[in-house]
Amino acid sequence: MIALISLLLLIGLQASSPVDAKKCPELYRRYSAQHTFCLPANNTCSILKRGVTDKDKKLIVKLHNDYRNKVATGQESHAGVCPKQLTCWK
Repeated sequence: MIALISLLLLIGLQASSPVDAKKCPELYRRYSAQHTFCLPANNTCSILKRGVTDKDKKLIVKLHNDYRNKVATGQESHAGVCPKQLTCWK
């Protein structure tokens, strides 16, 4: 009897879930069934801008390089020193 109730509950939960397994790739479902990619679109949200500007791209690359240099020179206390890796050319 408990098994039957559990089965019915499981079927009911899956049927009421907003996730459509056919439309939501496993890549996103593996993180959460409620991943934003899997949820229906929010019709009350209006996108004003999308994308990354060239100015933002330059800032992202600069911040990445600054942090990478701190790690490589041992100035980053949280990550420690990153030893120089061998370069392999194929």
